[in-house]
Amino acid sequence: MLLTFKIRLELTKEQETVLNFISNEGRVLYNSFLSNIREHYEKHNKFISYYEQQKQLKNYKTEYLTFDLKKEILRTLHNNYASFFKLLKHSKSLNPKSPRFRSDKYFFTISFTQDFIINNNIIKLSYSNYRKLELPLLYYKPILNLRCLRNKTKESVIKQMKIYKRGDKYYASIVYEKKEEELKEIDKCNIFSIDLGRKNLLAIYDVGSNSGMVYSSIYLHKNQNYYDKRIDELKSKRDKKKKHSRKYKKLRLKLDKSYSKKRVQTNLVLHKVSKNLSEQGKTILIGELTNLKQNIISDKRRTNRQMQNNWNLMTFIRLLSYKNRIRGNEVIKVNEAWTSKTCCKCGSINYDLELSNRRYICDCGNDINRDINGTINIYKHYMGGYSTPVDVDNISISERFDWCNINQMNRNYRYYKRL
Repeated sequence: MLLTFKIRLELTKEQETVLNFISNEGRVLYNSFLSNIREHYEKHNKFISYYEQQKQLKNYKTEYLTFDLKKEILRTLHNNYASFFKLLKHSKSLNPKSPRFRSDKYFFTISFTQDFIINNNIIKLSYSNYRKLELPLLYYKPILNLRCLRNKTKESVIKQMKIYKRGDKYYASIVYEKKEEELKEIDKCNIFSIDLGRKNLLAIYDVGSNSGMVYSSIYLHKNQNYYDKRIDELKSKRDKKKKHSRKYKKLRLKLDKSYSKKRVQTNLVLHKVSKNLSEQGKTILIGELTNLKQNIISDKRRTNRQMQNNWNLMTFIRLLSYKNRIRGNEVIKVNEAWTSKTCCKCGSINYDLELSNRRYICDCGNDINRDINGTINIYKHYMGGYSTPVDVDNISISERFDWCNINQMNRNYRYYKRL
């Protein structure tokens, strides 16, 4: 399995200048070949393939780019077009846009698949004319003692590196390979069933102990509301200023900082919960969120913002999947149609159930937390039907608040920890 390790780089002015030159030449190359694609399409009504354009790279002269860097930039362009055509075919309602030209203010991401090596805490890069650049790493524990060869082969554990810029800070994303444990056999008594929600982040039904737990998002919700309000205020102030003026740029930097803080804290929560669940050593059943973006577009604005931006449900599923896969456990997606409105005890459907109703009350006598009701139904779906026996009357349900205490998390979190 390929994993990514992200770290901020502390660079000197000279190092920043070199990286900016490399990035600028990459941006110019990207724009040049994008222009060729558009001109060729207008003349011949035909798209140029990657291999046809790769033949032109030998004649494209640069001062800072190696041939491998040129190929990666060209591959990025064609991957962007592939994503555009895929969205155009399957999700035309989203109104996808074709790849655009990069402005001179844009820092083009530099992608290295060859010509770099990591020794101890130093990244050694090779660029055009056999010149080298050494970048120190302040924190490198996840990739400590991993083998990195200049020409990446099966023996090299570290496979790729990307350098990019956010605001005025430079970051490196290092892709490395980690061996997975063999998948364990599914024990039907050792299962977590998970339902992702709107009011709460998730609810869990533990089959083995016949217990349920709701992960309350009250602290995170307050924190996100604070940043949403702050972001809206900054947007309003920024839009009243003349574009590209000094005050406009100053407000834009503050806005980017607020976005960054909000994103970091949300990701911390998702990582914390997914790690906690993966360490339980259980098979996980989770509701399949198909066509999430299309389903949310027509919903209320507040719900749209909460589901799509704050909770990052698809990101959480990806984190949970790879962390379980490394430990040899499986995450199985289950169709969750009607699981929230179906009684987990008798199987009847309440079509009039609203989102505001947080308890499921049925004529059969079932009175249970709505989210836990959904998790039990997901488990029954996986087992083959609602006839699967579950002792609903004796289930114990608890609620966790401590897992997303942002203030405590900020005190414990550090970007860098020296070894």
